[in-house]
Amino acid sequence: MFLQRRQFIANGSLLLGLLAGAGPFAAPSARAASADRAAFAAARLDDAFRALGAGQPTTSRDIQINGPDVAEDGAVVPITVSANLPGVQSIAILVEKNRTALTAQFTLPEGTAAFINTRIKMSEASRVIALVRTPAGFFMNAREIRVTQGGCGPGDPVRANAASGEGPAATRIRASVAGGETEIKALMSHDMETGQRKDANGALIPAHHITDLSVTHNGRVVLTAQFGTAISRNPFLQLRFKGGARGDKVDLHWTDNRGMRRSDETVIG
Repeated sequence: MFLQRRQFIANGSLLLGLLAGAGPFAAPSARAASADRAAFAAARLDDAFRALGAGQPTTSRDIQINGPDVAEDGAVVPITVSANLPGVQSIAILVEKNRTALTAQFTLPEGTAAFINTRIKMSEASRVIALVRTPAGFFMNAREIRVTQGGCGPGDPVRANAASGEGPAATRIRASVAGGETEIKALMSHDMETGQRKDANGALIPAHHITDLSVTHNGRVVLTAQFGTAISRNPFLQLRFKGGARGDKVDLHWTDNRGMRRSDETVIG
């Protein structure tokens, strides 16, 4: 089913009050404070690996990256990563030739499948790397994707309305269960400005992007993520986890680099 409730919170006393008793929704903020954001500033792939603690990861064919051979629009490149490795703890997506390599990192608690589907920005033809952390160490695989038109700026013409003071539109969430596994598809509303695009006067538009999100099932965290600037506008996310039943509650909460936050929920249909 699609979301049943929507909530948008901007900076101010209301936000501070919520954070005092936010329960599972406090998770992204706590992780943002403790996460090594230096990894998202690394221009070189090796520097990003080091910042993530990966060193020199082992190449593995048990990691699959699905995406187009040629992306017509570098602003919206669909990418799916899956891994057939035991005990996958996190999946990071990196683009070697983007201005900064690390695009996103997803932390997967026990019971969440080693599977992520999202959309990224690519400035030019490049290797896309999936970096997977397990108890045995870090593993990676890569896929070359050519780009017809680079995607330094956002690609979807729909605005998120944050500048008007209305706040972004509700996150659209669909959750379904089959075969003992719940699948979630979510479409968030956010401009995801890279900080590299210029306005009509030639001035750089400041970076404005989601930095952290969490997904919970009946209050239990099933995924947390950190985003850089190269996730496409109006971010899409698909994930799967074991368990779930019709009527269970699923919540998605995000926060961005300007302190804006949004929470939405649905029930599994």
